[in-house]
Amino acid sequence: MIFSKPDLDKINFSNQYKIDEALHRGIIVVLSHPFAYCRVLIQLGYEPLRPILVDTLFGGSCYAYPSVFKYISYIKKEDGLTGLFRGAGHRLCSELTREFFYKNSLHVCNQIDKQQYADDKSKDEKKKNTSDEESKDETKELECACFDRESIIKLLRKLCCQSAAKTISLTISYPIHVCFIRGCGQFIGREKVYNFNPFNLVEILKQGNLYDGFFPKLLAELLILWVSASLLFTAGALIEPERYVLGYLDTFINFFVSSTMYPLQLTSTIMAVNHSSVLLASKIEPPFYNWKECFNSLERRNQLKRGSSLIWRYVANAYKPQAVIPSYLSDD
Repeated sequence: MIFSKPDLDKINFSNQYKIDEALHRGIIVVLSHPFAYCRVLIQLGYEPLRPILVDTLFGGSCYAYPSVFKYISYIKKEDGLTGLFRGAGHRLCSELTREFFYKNSLHVCNQIDKQQYADDKSKDEKKKNTSDEESKDETKELECACFDRESIIKLLRKLCCQSAAKTISLTISYPIHVCFIRGCGQFIGREKVYNFNPFNLVEILKQGNLYDGFFPKLLAELLILWVSASLLFTAGALIEPERYVLGYLDTFINFFVSSTMYPLQLTSTIMAVNHSSVLLASKIEPPFYNWKECFNSLERRNQLKRGSSLIWRYVANAYKPQAVIPSYLSDD
């Protein structure tokens, strides 16, 4: 397949991100921010509340940290109600920027894709009309199995466009996302460098490292996209469910794959803070040379799922950070 230069004159560059979509997304981001804020602190390893002994579902006992609701109550007690929205400005800007560039990038990529494959489609139709009976029978068998070449190519084209759009949008919005992570981390050391304030922009740029943790986050996003779409395509081809069943299946697959890729997202959050010299939050974890070293360290300490659950938060026996949690476990 030879890729030709797209005709930019025929591409519509109009804005595809509507105001009502932005307002809807903004409301969701603001309302859910206290939970996202607490999740970031938990991912960074900050546990100010004493773990308690609880009964497990299997009849045993283990230590667990209080739920996210008590975590929110603690932050409210320390900083007041407005303190629950620390970093909300950066998160809102990051989410809206990412959605804006994703929608518009995807719109442009889809148009380029249609131009690119227009000639190939006509060539395939000519070949199909001139094919012999044997090839027709083989194609028919593939179509019956719902794994025909056309469907697979269509899926790959769609995933390539979505991957390009995700990469572009994440690349542009990621520095703001890092400011959100570091802004939340300021709760630990009471810094003010990453407050949502235009006058802090120069100081933020001086700190640099605004793309720390970018690769594991991008990798997680792309793997979630490709694995989820592939599993859904395979399931739809094999069992041919009804449309509403396919919707439930899509939700379940996305949840399962996102949970599987969570360690990469956790690694990204830690690396976003790890090299920041002005934040006390960067001292919770040891300094890591790269994200792979961080990932391996979390794996050795059984911490790859830290922050994945906000309700049942069991203490991993392999990890008791003395810098964050005093020796509570030894008191009992």
